[in-house]
Amino acid sequence: MKCNITLPTMEQLCEFNKKTLNKNYDRSQDVFFFCNLPLICCGKDIKGSFLTSTRDIDKDGNVCVKSSLIDQFNSSNCVDRFNLVPINSPNVCYHPAIKFSSIPKDAYNNVVKNSKGKIIEISYGRYPLMHYSSKSITKELDSKLKKGILVQTGKEYTILDKKFIEYADSSDKYNCTFIKYIDKSNKSYWFDVGDIYWMVDEKLDLAISVYPLVSGIPLTTKPDYYGDIEDTNIKKFLDECFSIEILPVQYYQLEKAMIGLNIDDKIKKICYELINENYYENMINYTADMIFYELKSKYPTLNEDEYKNIVAVMLKVQSMILKNPSYHEILKKKITDENKKRIEDIKKKMEEEQKNNENELAKQKFDNLITRLITNMPKDIDDTKLIAYIYKTAPYLTDEGLKEVITALNLRKQNSEDENKKLI
Repeated sequence: MKCNITLPTMEQLCEFNKKTLNKNYDRSQDVFFFCNLPLICCGKDIKGSFLTSTRDIDKDGNVCVKSSLIDQFNSSNCVDRFNLVPINSPNVCYHPAIKFSSIPKDAYNNVVKNSKGKIIEISYGRYPLMHYSSKSITKELDSKLKKGILVQTGKEYTILDKKFIEYADSSDKYNCTFIKYIDKSNKSYWFDVGDIYWMVDEKLDLAISVYPLVSGIPLTTKPDYYGDIEDTNIKKFLDECFSIEILPVQYYQLEKAMIGLNIDDKIKKICYELINENYYENMINYTADMIFYELKSKYPTLNEDEYKNIVAVMLKVQSMILKNPSYHEILKKKITDENKKRIEDIKKKMEEEQKNNENELAKQKFDNLITRLITNMPKDIDDTKLIAYIYKTAPYLTDEGLKEVITALNLRKQNSEDENKKLI
């Protein structure tokens, strides 16, 4: 499920650096953390504010920028020395952060624990990470794309304000996915879409990405930043793009399908339950009636509007799958015999239910006809006039239907006479 992804605060970074980073990670990697800090360092003659990196935080979690040096910040050398970056600069890389407890336990993998059994690293989500510099790999992927072996998954990534299509290798059992970038000189670059690894501090309830994942976006274009991360360009990108794009394709499409619809948390939870991997693979085989039928079986207490909203979401997901038929061929290979039987069982039950409904409707219609005939029937009518009377009331009857009506009328008449005798 989509998580609320943000940037760590300076307070969190200092605490995280002191308790986690120094114990579990090699600081020589010089990992940068940019944070939603209100006016970390700002000189009198400098317009705007600055962001700082973990190189400015010592092993005890203290910021290594002395207040006595603030007046010197109009010097570019000093700015460089302390790794300060203007908040409106796009030339930075951000390490996103998540409240660890908000990540569903079944959504993260590759758990690493320390000697005390505390989780210190997980993988959650996937994102374009590694660039293939090898010419042979680039040539191979270009060839596979041309031959149709690389197929679109229906997922896109937003990088530097551009959309990049995700491709899956239909010949690869490991389901590797890639994106392709073409520069102005028409040169191809391929990036592997890989697992995102997060450093975790359970006590702080914080997970921070091991590698910088977001770049090319200024924190804000406003002249000053006062610590409200919610009102920034980067938070908008994290909410509207990044937090959705790192999800598996089925949940990515589900989140996209829910945009613009009146979906509350209750309905959203049900949609996620329905769109599990097996259901997603079978999605193309479902009709609206089948989705509606299964919903009523699993969630009988929903109201009609809730049923309609969920069906609308599922049909939007289905339309997304239909746009990428080649990728669905990959999905179909994963459909188990159990799930194939599930589809057949639903169809069979729906047919039986429809037949029962039709029989019930036909019986109700027949009973109504008999009641109407008896109510309006002239007294002392003979058999010849009775047949004419019946055909006049129900001209659509077949010979077999006429016999059934006469039998029912006689039976109803006999029952009525028996009841009258009892009363006497």
